[in-house]
Amino acid sequence: MECRGGKGSWCLGGSFLVLASGSSEEHKVSLCRKVFLFLILFHLFGAKTVIADTVSSPSCSRTDVQFAINSASTGDIVKVPAGTCEWTSKLVIDKAIILNGAGRGLSIIIDGEQARGEGLLKIISPARITGFTFKGKIGSTQDTRIIDVTGVFSDFRIDNCSFEDGYNAPTGNWSTSTAIYISQAYGLIDNCIFEDAAHEVIQVAGRSNSWMTGSTLGTRNAVYVEDCTFSFSLPSGDTGAAHAIMAGAGGRYVFRYNNLTHYNIDSHGYCGEALGGTRQYEIYDNVSSVDSGVTQARWMYIRGGTGVIFDNIMVTTGTLNDQINLTEHRIDRESCLGGCCCSYPCKDQIGRGTDQTSDPLYLRNNKVDDNDAVIEVTDYLNPSSCEDAGQCNQIQDALDFIQSGRDYILGQKIGYTAFDYPHPLTEDVPRPPYDLNVVPAQI
Repeated sequence: MECRGGKGSWCLGGSFLVLASGSSEEHKVSLCRKVFLFLILFHLFGAKTVIADTVSSPSCSRTDVQFAINSASTGDIVKVPAGTCEWTSKLVIDKAIILNGAGRGLSIIIDGEQARGEGLLKIISPARITGFTFKGKIGSTQDTRIIDVTGVFSDFRIDNCSFEDGYNAPTGNWSTSTAIYISQAYGLIDNCIFEDAAHEVIQVAGRSNSWMTGSTLGTRNAVYVEDCTFSFSLPSGDTGAAHAIMAGAGGRYVFRYNNLTHYNIDSHGYCGEALGGTRQYEIYDNVSSVDSGVTQARWMYIRGGTGVIFDNIMVTTGTLNDQINLTEHRIDRESCLGGCCCSYPCKDQIGRGTDQTSDPLYLRNNKVDDNDAVIEVTDYLNPSSCEDAGQCNQIQDALDFIQSGRDYILGQKIGYTAFDYPHPLTEDVPRPPYDLNVVPAQI
């Protein structure tokens, strides 16, 4: 290998030329040498080899963990030891690092009650969080969020974590409104356990131009939730309305290979969402259940956008009121953002796609106790508050706005192929140091 410094530092070795930029000649040559080591180890040992420094936090306290993060560089691993710590202020991850706890049930973070409008832990770069248990504060009546992922980037990952105590069953109080909130970012949530985690466990909001850009079904460009377990201690006699996942504001998500007990699956429409309804969703190969003595309001609650819903299973020994419910709130809910919708199609309704063009929802092979799931198109309010408010001079009926064969189709979506499973982010593919450009050598 030959390396040279100067304005355009480079190293030549084998069939690769590595170009580097940086603040000093020593920095640039060092980066060149690092990437050659990266390429050699990747070639010899494969994707599981990761070149990174490790920064160890002395404890799980927020102050110690934040200091360790601030001391780390992009690509480093920040290790947090076992322990139980209560955080009362926000922790920020602003670089692509791995925040690595000692494991579920070992590194335990309790959300200290406080007034705040964002997550206890905020991710603003493609970081990974793994090996933690996050708990709400039992007895708290304040709705809070645990993790916020915010920004236009891809490849964040939250895995092998557990989220607990967001709901206090004896009192019926929620101490956590949302376990994980994602805005604009794409990435992966996998192998996590959510036990009474939140009223709306995962929320997905999209990018500002989401409704103006084309479909990304079957691609990496979405928030993926896979191989997770969701369970909610729904009190006997309480129909509940807790969501394992919900989206709006142009959100795009894939929800697959998950297990749910007493949680439903949701997509919001335009009502109440300034940036619009859910843009698209892929919901498949999930298993849900309702236990004996429990009444669950619904299995799926779809209110907007388009996508595919297939090969899902619901098993009931209790009572399930509605199975797959399709609706449009703005036809009979005067309080919705933008008021009532009085003519077809409604903005961002079921079966709408890019720039509000027709793009039907496809459903197939969804089963409840071995029977085909019942798909119901229902009004949200009856009688309609839109009629009472005098905004629509007609009787509004959901069946006029959401029709089989036009807005949703029972069958397979031609040309659709599901994205790779498991998600490629689970392969831990190492990344070269930033500031490097690796190109085939032509010298």
